[in-house]
Amino acid sequence: MSEMSQGPGYWQASDGLWYPPESHPDHQAQQAQPPAAVSAAGAAGLGNQLAAGAFNRGTVDYPIRLDVSTDNKVARWRVFVQWILAIPHFIIMYFLGIASYAVAIINWFAILFTGKAPEGLYNFQVMVLRYGVRTYGYAGLLTEEFPAFDFESTPADTSGYPLQLSADPNPSDRNRVTVFFRLFMVIPHLFALTIVSIAAAFVYLIAWFAILFTGRFPVGMRNFTISFSRWYVRVMGYYVLITDEYPPFSLD
Repeated sequence: MSEMSQGPGYWQASDGLWYPPESHPDHQAQQAQPPAAVSAAGAAGLGNQLAAGAFNRGTVDYPIRLDVSTDNKVARWRVFVQWILAIPHFIIMYFLGIASYAVAIINWFAILFTGKAPEGLYNFQVMVLRYGVRTYGYAGLLTEEFPAFDFESTPADTSGYPLQLSADPNPSDRNRVTVFFRLFMVIPHLFALTIVSIAAAFVYLIAWFAILFTGRFPVGMRNFTISFSRWYVRVMGYYVLITDEYPPFSLD
């Protein structure tokens, strides 16, 4: 392991360190497969994996998951303009946010009276959360790839974008008690996130200058930003009734 890539095939884990090809879990799985299986899956599966790159995946088991590409290269000029390029997405996010709160109210009553969340409303909330992740992740320099104007409403994220948000399928049996008190139950998280966001702002400010001079988002600072984002999307997903599982107080 090392702090920099040592050659082709090296991959970056969520701890920010680079590891040789033979230590990658997928590599070990391929070694265990018969040659025919490797050749059949290799052209498609392995090829797609190499094209998509490695991802920073959280270790917390939660119904809402955020995976982010480990590619931390950012062209220096982007620190000045990338948030401007994201303005069209911010405008869309403004209207999606209004719709999301309206849908949350409708969903709240639907769950209280039926114990179920209408699938269309559930998928819409996942889409809004995913759209926000891509927009703010791009504006925040977590990727150079401009996000598509994609409104696909499915729990699984199959876009291949460097920031991927997926949720478990819509459960048919919802907890009416926790839904009824949802607004109050989320307050401790909102308070904690407000405090942590101050640290995140300082980290991002330092990272901004680091990117300007080096063309890379420092791995440790980037991982902290991603971890903060994971905590935020879990809380927001819980708040808009995507899941009934109380989010952990965790930066992971």
